[in-house]
Amino acid sequence: NLGVRGYGPSQYQIVTEEHALNHHPKVVIWGFYAGNDIANSADYADWVAGGKHTPTYIGRVDAVPDLLSQHVRLVELAKLLLRRGIYGQRTSAVTAPAAGGPDWMFYPRDLQALADGDLPQVARGWELTQAAILSAAKAVDAAGAELVIVVIPAKELVYWPLVSQRLADPQAFDLAEPIRTLLAFCQQESLH
Repeated sequence: NLGVRGYGPSQYQIVTEEHALNHHPKVVIWGFYAGNDIANSADYADWVAGGKHTPTYIGRVDAVPDLLSQHVRLVELAKLLLRRGIYGQRTSAVTAPAAGGPDWMFYPRDLQALADGDLPQVARGWELTQAAILSAAKAVDAAGAELVIVVIPAKELVYWPLVSQRLADPQAFDLAEPIRTLLAFCQQESLH
């Protein structure tokens, strides 16, 4: 398992080509998380364009050293409470009560933005994601292995019956669009 929290397709490509194939796998499995992988591709490209050259990017927050952010949960809690980094971007939460625990938080409006291929950042994210998949697929094939992409749906899609009850116009949402886009691309490129 070479998965790293916070990585997206562009980093999966690097890990696959530089590390995974050294282990001579028969199958390389990528988990595509429909909740942020498109945005992660664009974020990583921006991060590299900003002068960073090593694939150690985690999240969107540069104020806290990555090592500290990865290993100290208190830092993440503080960022949540102070609404810093990725936590400050989430202004459109839908909450649902959970039995015996804190309310569940869902972000259907954020995910809906990923379905809008006309948005420049989304289109760029898809372009980078598709390029990363194709590059990795070519390298995996050349190594005699097979690339398999597993779609991991966002919790908003999994719990759609619960989420839709809390929206004024649930018909305005199509949270499965990023998954359909990925599946159509994989079918077009004969990827599993």
